[in-house]
Amino acid sequence: MSNETFEMELLALIDSFGDPVPSYQLHSMREEVKAGEPEIALEDLCTQLYEYEIAVAPDLLAKIRELGQVIGISSRFWDKLEGHGVPGGRAPAPPEYFCPVCGYGMYDAPWKGELPSDNICPCCGIQFGYDDFAGGNAAMRNEVYDSWRRKWIDGGLKWWSISTPPPYNWNANEQLCRVQQSKGE
Repeated sequence: MSNETFEMELLALIDSFGDPVPSYQLHSMREEVKAGEPEIALEDLCTQLYEYEIAVAPDLLAKIRELGQVIGISSRFWDKLEGHGVPGGRAPAPPEYFCPVCGYGMYDAPWKGELPSDNICPCCGIQFGYDDFAGGNAAMRNEVYDSWRRKWIDGGLKWWSISTPPPYNWNANEQLCRVQQSKGE
């Protein structure tokens, strides 16, 4: 099998799981293939299918096995998929929280009472508990968020993280609407 044929088949396989696997993860897998790292993409695909409890049809499992053997990854990645999962899988839970600067969905609250998460928003780059400490004054945090948001907007609404890619079909303006709606704008 030529490299070009292999890449095309792997990309088609990844795209076949476009509904149950989150789009940002599929995007990341596609980028890994294009960057010449198909083994990482296939390992990631198997891991996501397992974690989201997605039942893999026998023909797709056979294709995973075939491609995995071609590039020499361990069978442990696809062996765990056989008989695992439920049809359609388990959709990832939607984020419960949003970045107060840019509206990016997050699974941890930026702050819980007086305790910051210390997380960094991959979209706008603010680190909760560091950039928004505001002298410990919770009311002043909103001023920090407004200032940070203006800088992010003036900078062109660019995705900040170089290690976490933006979600597939990411739209900064749509995301920013969450913040404006929560502020009543």
